[in-house]
Amino acid sequence: MIPQINKILYATDLSKNASYAFFYAVDMAKRHNATIVILHSIERIRHMYGQRVEAILQETKDHERKTDSKEIKKGPSGIL
Repeated sequence: MIPQINKILYATDLSKNASYAFFYAVDMAKRHNATIVILHSIERIRHMYGQRVEAILQETKDHERKTDSKEIKKGPSGIL
């Protein structure tokens, strides 16, 4: 008994080589009247980079808070 293919999971890193696999998945889906589920994931940020990324995000948040509070103090006329 041949199994019926209803869904095809296409996992991709969005590289050029992955596009060839996508065309293969499309061809299979057409032959079996199946749907394609696309999965894209990225590699976890390395720990040594993770701390720096967290610091940059925190700096950005702090800057946005300071900018927002200055705009609130100025009011619509731009006067403090």
